[in-house]
Amino acid sequence: MLPSEKLPQANWRTLAISALTPLLVAALLNLALLWWFQDSPYNRGFWLVQQKWNLALNPPAPADWLVMGDSSASFGVSASTLSQQKGVVAYNLATTGDRTVLDGAWLLSTYLQKHPAPKVVLLVHAPTVWYLEAQKATMLPQIPLAWGFWEQLQPSFQPSLREQWTVLQWRYLPLIAQNRTLTEFMRHPRSAFTLDFTMQADGSTQYLGLKPDHLAKTASDQIYITQVVPFNVAADNRAALEQYAKLAQQYGFQLYLSNGPIYDVLVQDETYHAFLAQAEAMLAEFASTHPHVTYLSQVQAFPSTVMESPYHPLPTAAEQFTLGLLAQMP
Repeated sequence: MLPSEKLPQANWRTLAISALTPLLVAALLNLALLWWFQDSPYNRGFWLVQQKWNLALNPPAPADWLVMGDSSASFGVSASTLSQQKGVVAYNLATTGDRTVLDGAWLLSTYLQKHPAPKVVLLVHAPTVWYLEAQKATMLPQIPLAWGFWEQLQPSFQPSLREQWTVLQWRYLPLIAQNRTLTEFMRHPRSAFTLDFTMQADGSTQYLGLKPDHLAKTASDQIYITQVVPFNVAADNRAALEQYAKLAQQYGFQLYLSNGPIYDVLVQDETYHAFLAQAEAMLAEFASTHPHVTYLSQVQAFPSTVMESPYHPLPTAAEQFTLGLLAQMP
């Protein structure tokens, strides 16, 4: 006769412990991740957006000049150069291209509700951002405002209940929402403690070195986009641009529009050049039909020796790009 295994007698206490222990571990892990993602730039885009919004909500002093736009503006426009050349308080609030033109319009509208209006707003975007459709529900979690803040955003957006659930997960349940980031961390844990860029107190970001392979690949990607996507302005981007112009007229600041710094190989490509020309024409036409709006038309292209990626210059080129913008202003 085989020996039988004697099972421990179950009771409500042991059942409760068995059920609650995994939940407690998950809750503690989730809290740890919330703390880590709040202070760690490992999830670079998420962190960068939060830092820019925090700067806009709590600036050290009211701004005279604001830089808005995507990462071509964040890395390409030096707020310190603006401050030194013009004797002004300048902040760079530009975020990332995947947040399209809409995020900047939301950010500027929120800034103006809380602080005195600047004298100048400089809006800088890469040409290939204008066609992108805004994924609005996934843009909301990084905005550090109280729940329901979207009701105050301009241009307006009312997320559905399903979209609000997405926002809740990204804000409070990183164990679920940011599983891809966690997977990447487990594969490459050292990268969690190293950054290839820095952010200054004024919001400007700077890359620390060149990545030739990355530059070549992303440049090829940009050219491919212009081959398969006709130039157009997505509806949300058009509404956001109109919001910028509306705010300029309402608050009396000067709005300057510009393309960002561009890797010179792109400009030399025939298809990309034609795409860029359509972006230039759109910006020029918009500026000509709106008061308080000026288009800075000079395209500034830079060689591979000073470009981390097609729209991200190193600090020396960012200073040169910024001086080039100032030279076009009356």
